[in-house]
Amino acid sequence: MAVKISPSSQSFPFSEEHSDNSYKYAKSSRGDRGDTRAGSPGNKCHPSHTSSSQGPDVEKTDNAERWHQADKTDPSSCRTLPCGDDLDQVIVGAGRFEHRQLFEKAYRVGNLIGRGGFGSVYAGVRLKDNKIVAIKHVARDTIRLWCSAHGKSVPKEICLMRHAHGTPNVIKLLDFYERPDSFILILSRPSCYKDLFDYISEKGTLDEVISQKFFKQILGAVKTLKDKNVVHRDIKDENILVNLKTNNCILIDFGSGCHLGNGTLREFEGTHLYAPPEWLQKGEYSGEAATVWSLGILLFVMINGDVPFQSDQDICKGDLRFRKHFSIAAKELIKECLQMDPADRLTLGEVSEHPWCKQDFSPTKSATRPRKHSSNKHIA
Repeated sequence: MAVKISPSSQSFPFSEEHSDNSYKYAKSSRGDRGDTRAGSPGNKCHPSHTSSSQGPDVEKTDNAERWHQADKTDPSSCRTLPCGDDLDQVIVGAGRFEHRQLFEKAYRVGNLIGRGGFGSVYAGVRLKDNKIVAIKHVARDTIRLWCSAHGKSVPKEICLMRHAHGTPNVIKLLDFYERPDSFILILSRPSCYKDLFDYISEKGTLDEVISQKFFKQILGAVKTLKDKNVVHRDIKDENILVNLKTNNCILIDFGSGCHLGNGTLREFEGTHLYAPPEWLQKGEYSGEAATVWSLGILLFVMINGDVPFQSDQDICKGDLRFRKHFSIAAKELIKECLQMDPADRLTLGEVSEHPWCKQDFSPTKSATRPRKHSSNKHIA
């Protein structure tokens, strides 16, 4: 049940205890970001000092500009400072008094719309223009993955979404606020949507026309994320929002993600029923190979209405059984994404070139078999 939240409620978790106005928001400094590679210990990156004769604000602005320029050429750099071209913040004041508006004065918090292992999500409105947003509250003691640079540490989720800025079919981070015990994330929110889990549950299995439309959108998103050094690590129907008016999809919840890097990954924060067998057997995996595996699971779910494997043991056996009649091309694509040996799986580029992704389908009536599974659903 949705819970009504108001500023006067005792359960309201967003009380302003301090302001994050220590950085100037003049146009020349709207790009303060860090520059460490995620997945490794925080980089103690010390910016060069400038002459103090111009004052601390000018020095801070100059440093921020240098960090901003460095980030433009380094996709692996961490972005930890609360300002930048990628954010859409509420800025007030003018000249030397220009600063970011306090959270309570910038947003109105509404009903609870989702809760999960990575936080609680509330409906919200940006007061300056009545823009509909989602407001995610994440308790500091629940955050397992961090990025650190320039004396600041933020949840890795924030850094990844900042790297993902401008990627089609991916949720947008508009702003974030740090609190002593938590972080507040301001996110874009479509006005008419349903998550893909509920969408399939309501309609039953999806026909190949709509399955292909959804699949290609998510595939395009993760390919772009790879180029931006981001791997989501929890691609599943519950983390995809469907715009009910346009059938456009949005990939959400980067709380399990990491920077792609060049090496083998040895931690997995996603959903076990979507985990690749090499992780379950050896405790390590490639970011791209694991992403292709999860895409295969996703396509199977859309067309069959259920996950192909019900346990870790089933995943490691790799006994793939189709429960519904559909095209040979779709079956072949799923099989090639779900190869037990990651070296035998398609790459993301090869998935895009697969005949099924290029096939021109004629619309058919969708089946209506009800859903059975849930993979530890969460919205946050």
